[in-house]
Amino acid sequence: MDADYGTDGEDKDTSDIANLVKDNPKLAKKVKAQVGDDAGSDRGTCLMLGSKYFGDNGEGKIITEPGDLSVTATKVKCPKKCIQLTENTMVVFGPAENMDEKSSRIFNLKSSICGSAIQSGIIDNEEGGDVLLHLCKGRESYISSVQNGISTNATGASTAAF
Repeated sequence: MDADYGTDGEDKDTSDIANLVKDNPKLAKKVKAQVGDDAGSDRGTCLMLGSKYFGDNGEGKIITEPGDLSVTATKVKCPKKCIQLTENTMVVFGPAENMDEKSSRIFNLKSSICGSAIQSGIIDNEEGGDVLLHLCKGRESYISSVQNGISTNATGASTAAF
């Protein structure tokens, strides 16, 4: 998949995330670890963001309700031991604030797909596995939490999520 580059040649996903974390040194350290990675390796797959599949805001994609997998579902195979492969540097924003079962599995597009799947319990870090990625309507806010070895970050509203 081709990277989306801004006018200054910087990877658009990386610059957008940097803007979200400029006042958070802990998160900035995680983001720094991602620069230059792609999905050409197990580590790159672990770090891959939802926006690599769906764009920054789900542009040109059909955004459906959570659970409607008929249109935008994509399968991603997460490697075993992503936490160790990335030295626990996967960036995850969310889950969505309303902590019902569906909301606990909805993450901002700027999140690591595999990190989100591990955090929400969809896959186990030790085993890895297939994740069905689905584009849905964004939420008003995403909370920070710690679960399954993954610490997530809070952020504000987004137009699309997965």
